[in-house]
Amino acid sequence: MNWVSPLGLRRLCLLLLIVCCPWRTINGRAAQALTHREPDNRGSDDGRHVDGYALREAALSPDVGAKLAFSRDGQLLVAIGSSRAITYDAITGAVRNIVNLRPDTNVLSVTSDGRTAFLSVPISGGRVQLTLLDTQTGVLAPIPLAWYEPTTYPEGALSGDGNLISIYSESGPEALPLLVTVYDWHSKTLVATIGSKRIAAGGLDSGGLTADGAVELANDRVGRKIVDLRTRRLISWFTYDSVRSANGAWVVELPDRSFNESASSEVLIKEGVTGKLVDKLDVQVEEQETHGGIHGAFCGVTNRFVLGSAQRAAIYLIPSGALIASFPPSTWRGQDVGDADPTMVACSSDGKRVAIFSGARLTLHDLK
Repeated sequence: MNWVSPLGLRRLCLLLLIVCCPWRTINGRAAQALTHREPDNRGSDDGRHVDGYALREAALSPDVGAKLAFSRDGQLLVAIGSSRAITYDAITGAVRNIVNLRPDTNVLSVTSDGRTAFLSVPISGGRVQLTLLDTQTGVLAPIPLAWYEPTTYPEGALSGDGNLISIYSESGPEALPLLVTVYDWHSKTLVATIGSKRIAAGGLDSGGLTADGAVELANDRVGRKIVDLRTRRLISWFTYDSVRSANGAWVVELPDRSFNESASSEVLIKEGVTGKLVDKLDVQVEEQETHGGIHGAFCGVTNRFVLGSAQRAAIYLIPSGALIASFPPSTWRGQDVGDADPTMVACSSDGKRVAIFSGARLTLHDLK
């Protein structure tokens, strides 16, 4: 029998390590690349591409109806629902963090970067507590009780940067019963109170801050009235199912014929500061999509907008409305999803990453 010398054995082991284990250098030192997968918390990057765009499956499904938001750098995706806030690695789909919430929590609003969520948390005696959640640390910051009545199920909203918060109520004087009260969160001071008469005889009224810091007063049968926070002057009216960009420059109006069968079935692009019609998205809307079945999101302040429904998921240029990319349903649609079921979407601030949430399936797509 031929024995290998100790020196030869060490060389053989080193050769096997080099061949079998992937290594990379970090700060001048060798570090082994992680190649194993943890089935309970890791996503799937199986090498599939859609028209050259990488596709990944998220490892864990968010709550039904969860709100989605990418971090400022697009590296994380946050999904905040009624029982938990899940943070995903947007590159791999792996779960990075979970914050458990009290059951039946209502997510009122989320900052543009997904870091802060405005929650309405049920407590004893039919009351609610309004609080802000840091989605990464789980720290809760209760809203002062002097700002709202906990037995009336108040609504709240955040500006996109989280500096301002608003409380909506219908406790104003008879002439202006709809009230939106805006506070500076850091200084805990009152900024403005804006009142309005009822918008319509029927339907549901609501109100609060927009991402760009304007104030909206809305009725689900009539539309959204946007008011300048400082001057209190009317900016414009938009349809109820409309999406406003983070800087207020653009609004995309989504078709909804729930209360008006003669309403437009097109997806319209308007100027956010004048309400002027500019163009429309290059999309043929199906009849089943015209009753609130379409959702959308701007990609930060870029010229991209992502659209989602049970039938389609695509991204478009603003303000021309031209189609950039369309994602085949097989790459994102969940199982047993009906034609009227919602498909939620989100887009990173640089317009290069999209999240699509359909049924129980959450997918991440990288764009060129």
